[in-house]
Amino acid sequence: MRFARANLRRELGVALIVKFLLLLGLWFLIFRWTERPAVKTDAEQLFGSAPTAQLLKGGDQ
Repeated sequence: MRFARANLRRELGVALIVKFLLLLGLWFLIFRWTERPAVKTDAEQLFGSAPTAQLLKGGDQ
């Protein structure tokens, strides 16, 4: 019984490591290695860095 429990823990550990590596690879594939769009998206135009810079400088007060 003791050997079976240790074997099960080892299998679960390996399965979790493999799952983590696959999810990490999928994340890199989707989000990190894709080309950035040349044109700004609507969200970038609406929530760009200009309003944040004005808030940091104390504008609109």
